[in-house]
Amino acid sequence: MHGRGCRALLLLAVAALALTLIMPPVHAQQEEQPMATIMLQLVDVEGRPLEGFFVEAHNASAPPGEEAFVMARESNETGWVDLPLALNQSFILKIFWRDMEIKQIGPIEVTKNETLPPVSCPVGNLKFIVVDEQGNPVPDAYILLNYSYVSRGIPLNRTEVLTLDEAGEAQLEGWPLVEYVVDGRRHGVSFQQFTIHPEGDTEIRITCPEATLT
Repeated sequence: MHGRGCRALLLLAVAALALTLIMPPVHAQQEEQPMATIMLQLVDVEGRPLEGFFVEAHNASAPPGEEAFVMARESNETGWVDLPLALNQSFILKIFWRDMEIKQIGPIEVTKNETLPPVSCPVGNLKFIVVDEQGNPVPDAYILLNYSYVSRGIPLNRTEVLTLDEAGEAQLEGWPLVEYVVDGRRHGVSFQQFTIHPEGDTEIRITCPEATLT
């Protein structure tokens, strides 16, 4: 009996040890961080809503060297963005067109659900028209649109190729109002090059010399 009793106690001890290894430890439930929603509408210089722009929230209180990025949201067709952010913290909001930062807001202290006033961004519409010396459209020309900027500390150079419609026109909606080098071309030959820095909706007219049309 004594031997069987010892074996039974040993089996119970092994079973108890196995249970402690299998069962996950019980932790005190962590309290969820209280949140609030910040809503904002992105508009261009004429007050038109901007779709497809990104708003990044960065923790303004993050110590140097620590990751400050919190989240990013894309603006909808009416320009609205909603950002669920932690209460009683400060955030810097960075607005991006593609990978170009075009505006920064803040720091903003989040104390409640809040709708910010419309955020006007340095963005507008650009219209290019290519004509000959008599004012007739030149639809078989094209435009190289060159621009430079710094993206997250990295200098970048971009070139957009703009083809023209039958009226000799190309339109860009919701583009940053930065410095551009405009290069009018036909059959690979540059016939006019100049720099623009629009401050709002801008129409750019380019004349293609007769010599390039023959």
